[in-house]
Amino acid sequence: VYRLLAKRYGADILPRYELSCIPKEGRTLCVVATIASSTDVAQDIRRLEDNYLRNREEECRFGVLIDLPESKTFGDQTDVRILAWQKGIAELSEKYHTDFYLFFRDPVYNSIEQIYMGWERKRGALIQLSEFLLATQNHEKQKHETIKVLCGGSDFLYGIKYLMTLDADTEVGYGDIKKLVATALFPTNRAKTDALKTCVVSGYGVFQPNVVPTLASVMATPFSKRSEGFGGNRVYHTAEFSLHMAQEGIGIFCGKGLLDLTIFASIMPNAFDENRILSHDFLEGALLRCGYVGDVDLSDAVPSNILSQQKRQMRWIRGDVQSVGLVRGVNAKYLRVVLRKNIASELFPTFVFLLCTILLYLRPWTAVLPLVLYIFPKLLAATEISIRSQSARRLYGAVFHPLSRTIFSALADIMTLPYTAFCAAVAAVKGWYRAHVSHRHCLQWATAGETERHMGKKGSLRYFVLTMFPCLLAAVVFVVTKSPVGCFLATLFLLAPLVEFMYGRPCETPQDTTISNQSQREALLDTAKHTWAYYEQIVGKDSNFLPPDNLQMIPTPRVARITSPTNVGMYLLSVLGAWYLRFIDQRTLETRITNALDTIERLPKWNGHLYNWFDTATLQVCGTPYISLVDSGNYLAALIILCQHFRVHGQREDLQTRLETLANNTDLSCFYRKESKLFAIGYFPRTDTFTDNDFDLYMSEARTASYIAVARGEVPAEHWETLSRVISELDRHFGMLSWTGTTFEYFMPQLWFGAAPGSFLYESLRFAQHQQILDRCLKKDRVYGISESAYDMFDHLKNYQYHAFGVPALAIAGAQENGRVVSPYSTFLMAQFGGGHTFHRHLDNLRHLRKHGVYDDFGYYDALDCNSTVPHPVQNYMSHHQGMILCAICNLLCNRPFEKAFYADPQMRAGHVLLEEQIPYFAPGRHLDR
Repeated sequence: VYRLLAKRYGADILPRYELSCIPKEGRTLCVVATIASSTDVAQDIRRLEDNYLRNREEECRFGVLIDLPESKTFGDQTDVRILAWQKGIAELSEKYHTDFYLFFRDPVYNSIEQIYMGWERKRGALIQLSEFLLATQNHEKQKHETIKVLCGGSDFLYGIKYLMTLDADTEVGYGDIKKLVATALFPTNRAKTDALKTCVVSGYGVFQPNVVPTLASVMATPFSKRSEGFGGNRVYHTAEFSLHMAQEGIGIFCGKGLLDLTIFASIMPNAFDENRILSHDFLEGALLRCGYVGDVDLSDAVPSNILSQQKRQMRWIRGDVQSVGLVRGVNAKYLRVVLRKNIASELFPTFVFLLCTILLYLRPWTAVLPLVLYIFPKLLAATEISIRSQSARRLYGAVFHPLSRTIFSALADIMTLPYTAFCAAVAAVKGWYRAHVSHRHCLQWATAGETERHMGKKGSLRYFVLTMFPCLLAAVVFVVTKSPVGCFLATLFLLAPLVEFMYGRPCETPQDTTISNQSQREALLDTAKHTWAYYEQIVGKDSNFLPPDNLQMIPTPRVARITSPTNVGMYLLSVLGAWYLRFIDQRTLETRITNALDTIERLPKWNGHLYNWFDTATLQVCGTPYISLVDSGNYLAALIILCQHFRVHGQREDLQTRLETLANNTDLSCFYRKESKLFAIGYFPRTDTFTDNDFDLYMSEARTASYIAVARGEVPAEHWETLSRVISELDRHFGMLSWTGTTFEYFMPQLWFGAAPGSFLYESLRFAQHQQILDRCLKKDRVYGISESAYDMFDHLKNYQYHAFGVPALAIAGAQENGRVVSPYSTFLMAQFGGGHTFHRHLDNLRHLRKHGVYDDFGYYDALDCNSTVPHPVQNYMSHHQGMILCAICNLLCNRPFEKAFYADPQMRAGHVLLEEQIPYFAPGRHLDR
């Protein structure tokens, strides 16, 4: 029904300005209101840093508004937990040379609760902070003198227009705060209050973005997968439909959004009585008029098990019940109906369970009817999914199929009905009793993080059984009837604690490839040693300590004494890989990196970029001067990884500085075309022109450059969204296509990128791997792995020719003539991804390739040309392919050190959200036949 309404009315998008940056009149303070914890300080500081790095603006600052946990004794800012926060915030300020704020509230004694706590919890925190900020701006003394600024200067606090409020586990996307401010500044959206300043009568005083579940929390347990389905960011930020915006022109505030500071401070302080309001968000949204911004996403964690979910649900029910009769504002009539409907929906399980129990004793078979009514929306959704053309699609990434998820979820709803009904009834009674009778514990509340930690400590099977005792009691009540329906339902209820305990256990990560077999490890180490011997042989003083492009073994051995930025980057990473694999010691690592940097710093550059080809002997640019975006991206990734390796290991600060300088001076924005929001493929300095074509595909070798540029803030995040995701469907699986269908395009960036299971990237990589394996060459050994490589054809100088070969099913460009050329490095790139069974298949593929003579003194030759009746080894070693082999083996044997070093850079770590796109399961795609 909701989908039909969305198609009928469409999303109501609030107008906004196109802003290049947040203007001074839109100055914003983004604040996380939380309770001090000694366990998660480092994690919360990292999340705050990530949100800042994704929203770097001169007129936006980030801070934390912190309370101490409730206590029988008074606490102040000397508490060790506050000191830990103060240290972390101060380090951020020093690191980025900007103000990060730490606001602390003195706890006050609550005579009703008889404890020390922050006044009115989060509601009071935001009120007191807004009053403090306005008093600061007006050079007045703050009203209650409870807010203390422990970190951050006072200059920015003057002129703050908006307050962005977040929870501790909320993630903000790139540029999303700017979009919200641009919406709030638009004239028709600006709030106007009534004469007495009791509510907003037009415009909006608060803006609520769309909230999606984080991919990590959705993939954490089978329960979260079953409850939420697909997690992560939406691929394209089209506006989400809101029924409330369509009907009444307002949204529902859920506590994470942009507040107009002046409006909030003028309306909220005296709006409600103390010690009464738990769910303040709904009431604040009613008074301030909430505007729903459906094309901006915030990400929030979701519960990992049913106990955490019901704890949260009980808090919501109590809050809703306590809010009845308090809804005011210009849209109060409509919102009162919404609130009552919410409460009715929340108590629906209780009604169904009671009706089912009564009918079971009167007419047992009719007890099924309320259960069918209870799960009818999911049955309807299952029917709708099954008739859609994409319903037959399969998924790789340990994600529930939408149809099976809906069915399992409906079955789980029935199994846990007694527990859900009991929790809802208890919460409603508690809320009413506390609000109208005892007037105590109305503010009882725990953060989602605290609830998860509590359940993590007590999440044993025994604890599940004891907590879900209503299911056991219901089983006894139902089995007494001795009816088939009663006995069947009793069995389900008895199984519920065990099933939910199993579903609440953490999932194993399917992409981790652990090599425990000693013979396999030794075989990979032997290949790595031979591959490293290649670099030891050809990189030295005569090559200015940089890797020549290739070593060709026939007709006579010869070295191509030119090189490229990708060659340089892969060599630097190979040196580090050799250190991880213990082929070289620390001194050799430092010497080789130092020698290479000495040369790199002398090379001619354009905006920090190395030219695409230069002579390793003379260091002069070869041929027509050209700079390649792809090569620069790979080179930059290597610099970042090396720099972070030395930083994390506390080694050679001088090398850290040199690597960091080279990386920072390499500016990717000079390739960016603002009109198309895409990168040019390359640049010709001699004519000062860029290539006519752009990189417009997500699944390409330019993914590294795009990621780094967005993560460093050199180009806007719209660039990432502009990249095309061309979807193909084959063998009931689906994924993104690349231009030529090479493993290089798909898997080369995965040497340092992560691919989270459940993401669209993960699905596409598994799809590509599957198609590569199916596209085998040779009738007997059936070898696979097609990518760009040398092949068995020579030019007039007897040099092997080079071409980008690919799998037709993965290529937008289609099939290629004489494309049956298998490259061993392709198998190594794929071997580091996908898990155990696929890994063993890759090892078998490598063994088959060795039978055909593609292995020699320096490891695997570049390719096996299978276009003729007798396959021919291409007796050539390409430096960058050798580097990929060595780095892939290092990832397999040393637990992905390049990925860890890459994400040790805070900017690269903050960019992880770019790779965590939601699977667009129902998106249309090309249907291909093999």
